[in-house]
Amino acid sequence: MSNITDAMALLHFAAERLRANPYGFLITVNTASPRARLVQPLHVDDSATISIGTSPRSRKEIGRAHV
Repeated sequence: MSNITDAMALLHFAAERLRANPYGFLITVNTASPRARLVQPLHVDDSATISIGTSPRSRKEIGRAHV
């Protein structure tokens, strides 16, 4: 397989795993340390663009993340 085919297969696999699990963690890193937030994927499209939801009580609002 070519690198492009391998990358597309991996992207498809990752998107399927994201769709199959109701929750996941969004990890961000700043200069101090990594932070993990429990999130709920609301929608995962075929390019693995993820729309996520957080608690309404969360002090941060996260709209979209790209894998």
